[in-house]
Amino acid sequence: MRNYLAHFHFITKLLLLIIPPIMVMIYFTLEKTIDVYKNYQSLNSMEKSVSLSVLFESLVYEIQKERGISSGYLSSNGSTFATALHEQHNKVDLQRDAIKIFLQNLDHDTLSYDIQKANLLLRDLNTMRQRIVSFDISVETEFDFYTRIIALYLNEISNIGKKSQDPWLIKELFAYSNLLQAKERVGIERSIGVAAFGRKHFLSQAQYSFVQNMAEQNTFMQSFFFYANEKILAYYAMQMKDYDFTHLENMQNILLNSTSFESFRTDSQIWFAHITDKMDRLENVNKYFSKSMIEKIQSQKSAFFYTIIKMMLLNILTIVGTIAIAAYVSKQIYNEIKDQQNAMLQQTKMAAMGEMIGAIAHQWRQPLNAVGVLSQELEMRCEHDMLSPAELKVFTIEIQNYLEYMSKTINDFRDFFKPTKNKAPFNVYKAITDSLSIVGKQLETSNISIDIFTDDDTSLYMTEGYESEFKQVVINLINNAREAIQSNFLLYPDAKKAITIYLTLDDGDVIIKVCDSGGGIPKEMLRSLFELYVSTKHEQQGTGLGLYMSKLIIERNMLGHLSVQNIDGGAEFKIALLAFEE
Repeated sequence: MRNYLAHFHFITKLLLLIIPPIMVMIYFTLEKTIDVYKNYQSLNSMEKSVSLSVLFESLVYEIQKERGISSGYLSSNGSTFATALHEQHNKVDLQRDAIKIFLQNLDHDTLSYDIQKANLLLRDLNTMRQRIVSFDISVETEFDFYTRIIALYLNEISNIGKKSQDPWLIKELFAYSNLLQAKERVGIERSIGVAAFGRKHFLSQAQYSFVQNMAEQNTFMQSFFFYANEKILAYYAMQMKDYDFTHLENMQNILLNSTSFESFRTDSQIWFAHITDKMDRLENVNKYFSKSMIEKIQSQKSAFFYTIIKMMLLNILTIVGTIAIAAYVSKQIYNEIKDQQNAMLQQTKMAAMGEMIGAIAHQWRQPLNAVGVLSQELEMRCEHDMLSPAELKVFTIEIQNYLEYMSKTINDFRDFFKPTKNKAPFNVYKAITDSLSIVGKQLETSNISIDIFTDDDTSLYMTEGYESEFKQVVINLINNAREAIQSNFLLYPDAKKAITIYLTLDDGDVIIKVCDSGGGIPKEMLRSLFELYVSTKHEQQGTGLGLYMSKLIIERNMLGHLSVQNIDGGAEFKIALLAFEE
């Protein structure tokens, strides 16, 4: 099976080495980026929840006010708060409509049970208002209706803090929720007080509820003071700085200690106005608190967003930088290796040149001897006046033929060492026969037969590559086979002296097999035969460059494959090249 990895360029192979660590780096960076993104998404979700809680709180504030005004209106039988009640209805409706618009963009199934239940109660709000205006309802029932709606919204706001995973936000939301609960207790205090001052007495169990409510209010405020940050506490202190707590405490003492009708001398509207002023200040703190939380969430969102961008940019820059550095280093290494390979190739060619000179000497010896004999005979005949014009012409033609043969040998030698600069299609069969014309005389002198067998039309054996380099590989394999056969013959004089070349086409490849009868290659050397400086010859006879360079030429330059195996009586070198189709 062809080794496809060998087809890759050297730099590509080096880049493939750095891909796994880069992928690991990308994985961990992306994992960290995903964690940051999840935090970003969590904060984004919390921002929406806090923004929704602001809408809920604004509605709650207006409903609290409507509850107090309604209590005053009912307890005074409509003598007070009539105008304020109508105005407050409009304010509540505006906030309710804002909630409806916001909730329209949400899936109804995603709404909590408390919100769905509160929305159902709000549908009955107009009916409740008609009953209040017509005095068809008790203060207790009116108070309970509004308080249930407020409690549902406040529960939803409290649950928002449970969804957060950020410790600071959990703490902030807990303080915020406690402030809202404390403000609701102030609202309840306002409703109970306005009803008591309006009727000049407490309703049944109202005084007990008033005391319990104040205790709860103090508890929630203590929790707020404990969990709120310094910035919020400073703003709270500023809001309450000029508030007349003494006047409020005096009216509270009246409600706590009075038992007779005459004791409730304070006008309900004065009570309402004074405690509403307190609630307004608490509302300002609520708004400042929610705004502060949203700004802090947005700030952290921005920080997470920029962290994600920075991590992505850092990831990209690291990858690009790593690849660039790896490419640069790979290029430098590649150039050094290429220079070394070129030097070894030149060394191989010089060694081949020595062999070629020997081959030329073999091929020139016979024609030189023949030309010498002819020249001597020509000289002798001229001296004895035995040379006719016809005979002179025969001598001239024969000498010319020998000289042309010698010239062709030089041309073949020159073409072999002439480098092929560009890849081009060439006929493998012709390249092999051209190579044999160079080394054939040496084989003939050594009494080694060589045969070429083909299964197809020789014109079909086309490939694309560097023809002169391919010829060098063929000559190197034939010379190695010749030397192996000669060495084997010294040990086994009766051994066959033959080289056989097979040419076939197989599944889009041109297959060349060079087989010899040189006794084969030691098994321990088969795997390392193509490595640098590995040779089967004696140290003084072999450099270990020929087969190494042959494999580089075939596999790196021509994207083919060169392998070896032992066969009966010798070795088989197999070259596989991609067939060229026009």
